Amino acid sequence: VEDSAGGFPKLEELKKVRTAEGDLREAVVIDHSEDSNLCAFEERAADVSAEVVSQGPAARIKALAQIVVDSMGGTYDCDDTLSHFWQAASAAEKAKKRSAVIALGNLSVGSIRHRALLFKLLADSLNIKSQLRKGPAAGGGDDLAVNVVNIDGKVTAAALLSYGVGGGRQFDTGTHRGRGRTQHCL
Repeated sequence: VEDSAGGFPKLEELKKVRTAEGDLREAVVIDHSEDSNLCAFEERAADVSAEVVSQGPAARIKALAQIVVDSMGGTYDCDDTLSHFWQAASAAEKAKKRSAVIALGNLSVGSIRHRALLFKLLADSLNIKSQLRKGPAAGGGDDLAVNVVNIDGKVTAAALLSYGVGGGRQFDTGTHRGRGRTQHCL
């Protein structure tokens, strides 16, 4: 689907797109007026951030990352496992809505990019400066997305996948070595 000017299609046109089983295409929408879950996530983020604000910026970042991990299906031991569960959740949501358009807050399991997008949304709602980097800008392939924050002068990536442990860890930007290969930790 493409608009007549050759650019990105209008949302109404995208909502008409039906995907076949196994088709991973989706259009993720952030619309507070149609996605009550986003408002709930932001309220939870504000409450949790207020509870830990006295512990400093790192505690706020960790709390936001944990909300994202909890809201997007929990922790996973690797990207492949997360991808498997995200594909199933995305397919179910697209079938339920009978559209390729999915509201971000309605995903029960979010991929790396969905998690990064939700983190950025929550950080912005709390005036926490962060950058959302995707693909090569994040140091990886097209599917990689990472949130970069500055904590006490140190540029850090928030962990939104959490390889087998609780969410919200922070890593120096770049790579994290583990399991015999270099992995980008989100």
